[in-house]
Order: sequence, then C-alpha cells, then structure tokens
Amino acid sequence: MAIHGRLYTGDKLSRFGYTHTGNYGFCHNHYEDNNYFFCHYPFSDNVWMELKSRITISWPCLEWPELVNHI
Repeated sequence: MAIHGRLYTGDKLSRFGYTHTGNYGFCHNHYEDNNYFFCHYPFSDNVWMELKSRITISWPCLEWPELVNHI
C-alpha cells in the first residue's frame, strides 16, 4: 500500500480535508508522511539497522521515493 501511495498518513489526510495535528501519534515530533514513517521514524530506523546488520548485501541509505524506485 505504501509503495502505491495508499497509506492514510497525515499529509494525505490533510489533502482530503481532515484536520489533524500533523505530528505522529507515537512520537509527536514530525509531520506524518511515508518518508518519515519508513526512513526517519526511530522505530523504523532501528528495524532497518537490524536488517542491514543481518544481511550480507550492501543496501543504500535512501529517502522513501528513491527507495521505492530502487526496489
């Protein structure tokens, strides 16, 4: 769903006219979009770091749009 831009993150909901704080409910730090959720959110960052430490291939550090294109 995320690759196809179908997750209802804060940025998408605001385009539909829904009012929200613009901050994540979990960390209250950043504006909510796919890039933050998958690349910069502390939990996601820990998941990526753990995966990178367990696999034997080199994986580039990319922002969400570039990561989707890379896959």
